[in-house]
Amino acid sequence: MVLIYLKEKELYSILIILLFVSGVFFGDAYADSSAASLSPTRIAIAANERSASVTLRNTSKTEVAYRMDLIEMGLNANGLFGALKDDELHPEQRSAKKIVRFSPRQVRLKPGASQVVRVIVRRGGLAAGEYRSHMRLEALPVLSGSDLLDSEGNNPVLVNSSSSANVGVTIPVIVRHSDTDATVTLEKSTVVLNRSGSGGRVNLQLALSGNRSAFGDFSVSLINGRKEETIAELKGFALYYPYPRENVFINIKRGISQSRFNSNSRIRVKFKNKAADSNKVYWMDEVSVPVIQ
Repeated sequence: MVLIYLKEKELYSILIILLFVSGVFFGDAYADSSAASLSPTRIAIAANERSASVTLRNTSKTEVAYRMDLIEMGLNANGLFGALKDDELHPEQRSAKKIVRFSPRQVRLKPGASQVVRVIVRRGGLAAGEYRSHMRLEALPVLSGSDLLDSEGNNPVLVNSSSSANVGVTIPVIVRHSDTDATVTLEKSTVVLNRSGSGGRVNLQLALSGNRSAFGDFSVSLINGRKEETIAELKGFALYYPYPRENVFINIKRGISQSRFNSNSRIRVKFKNKAADSNKVYWMDEVSVPVIQ
């Protein structure tokens, strides 16, 4: 492990740049000013399952309408995570567009109301592996006009057909078929401390192998003798297949000062799967911290 000092302003600027370049914003869900909330924020359908459900809630004080569809997301040519065209997908990424449908596909919700949407999978003729696309909500203006029904004739939504739709919330929809597995390994770690004497960050370089994505929580502990204390945490991180490497930057708690680090200190880093992935511990690495000069 390498220990580095940075001035606080330098740390802030570098961290912001690295967060965007590395794709740390691979989080399970992101939203704009939409009035919708989704639960859960990631849909993962196992090989022995044919469907899942997601609850859409109107958190605003006005009536809203939404249409659900699937879009592709991944790393673009600039190395940033975002929406992709079909022909921009990584060659090894399998789209879920042709095997997933929503019921209902359109909803209209009064303030505070909620709607359960089923996510249904058609598995016929699928090859083994992971299929991923992202569920998008298109916010539809509730205006006088013609009734639009979803494919099953449910939930009429009054919309102005000439109005452009707005993206509200996007969450990943992952379908796993037959045997899938993921292995996450730690290739490199660095501790960066602020020159102010408190806080900093832990930098991790990860490698993902296998044929599926991995999701989990990071926990970083500082060990001095028999005393172990948590100095940094990051929850809900996603490593999406088929991208083989990812950099993670975890802020050290402000109360952790440089005086806690000495020649005998050790750092323990744990990456544990989310509950949906059986709480598997991918790895727990313990490394020495060099003497601070």
